[in-house]
Order: sequence, then structure tokens, then C-alpha cells
Amino acid sequence: MLTTITNGSATFTTRLNAPSDVILSVDGELDMTNVSDFLDTAVLAAEDRSRVVIDLSGVKFFGTAGVSALHALGDRYTAGDTPWAVVPSRNVDRVMRICDTDAIVPLKATVDAAFASM
Repeated sequence: MLTTITNGSATFTTRLNAPSDVILSVDGELDMTNVSDFLDTAVLAAEDRSRVVIDLSGVKFFGTAGVSALHALGDRYTAGDTPWAVVPSRNVDRVMRICDTDAIVPLKATVDAAFASM
């Protein structure tokens, strides 16, 4: 399964990593103009999946709306007992270090490291 959605400044691509694992990759900019599409895509991608990795390594701009979206996804995935992790770009990592001081969002260096941590 491969699904791609483009919203102006961002492209969201969902692909299966294994029969029950999914990777959602985001390329471009993630901000208030497209965060609702990101959330919708992330929720849909996780349906009936055992593990989710959100690969933001291709994100060039990451606004604070993205932080809020990741926190909301964390709440949802935790409530559904879905292990998850995020692979940040340098820009995402910088914003998360400032805005997520309690390290609520599980950041991992690579997609492989993310799946290995679950």
C-alpha cells in the first residue's frame, strides 16, 4: 500500500513496512495550513496497524502547530495501545527540543531505530 497526498507545501506518503507496520513520511513544510491534513493522514494510516513511524526527516519547516499535532497523535496512539515514534529532520528536532521539554514525543534517529525501539 502506498498513498500520497499533496497539500501545497507538503507531501504525505503512507507505506506499509510489514504487514502490520506503517510509515508516514512528510516532505516539505508542516504548519497550520496543512496540519489538519497531516493529522487526518496519520490517524487513517494507523488504523489496524500495530506500529507507526512518522518520518519527518524531509520536513524543511516545522511550525508549532506540528508540535501540537504530534502531542495529539501521541494521546490517540497511546489510548489505542499503538507503539509509535518520530524521525525528525534537523528543523523538527530543534523545535521539539524547545517545545517538547518533557520528551513526550518519542524521537529516533532513523526509521530502523524507531521500529527497533518498539
